[in-house]
Amino acid sequence: MLVSFAVLHGATAGRAEDSAPEFSRDVLPIVKKHCFECHSADEPELGLNLTSSNKLLRGSETGAVVTPGEAEASLLVQVLKKDAEPHMPPEGQLSEAEIQAIKNWVAALDRSTPVGTPKVTD
Repeated sequence: MLVSFAVLHGATAGRAEDSAPEFSRDVLPIVKKHCFECHSADEPELGLNLTSSNKLLRGSETGAVVTPGEAEASLLVQVLKKDAEPHMPPEGQLSEAEIQAIKNWVAALDRSTPVGTPKVTD
């Protein structure tokens, strides 16, 4: 009986680590720490608001910053790389683990997830 409990408990504990990435749990703490100074106010720089997944998925004034299901194709991920130009954040560098957490979240997004904000033209 004790062995069964230990095996069952171990299997359950492992599932939490293997769970799908979540914005609020995995990404929000990172962007809050590194990006909120410029991308959380009422008028965030370039219109890119990172305070929620919905706002992030809307993108910026220049368009979508995330390509759902394709982390490497996402501008959000590209600007975090050490040699990126422009580089975000402008001063400092996210750790590899922080970048990987963001990549995992983007990669886990369903490819049909709507992104970007329709542009209004005169």
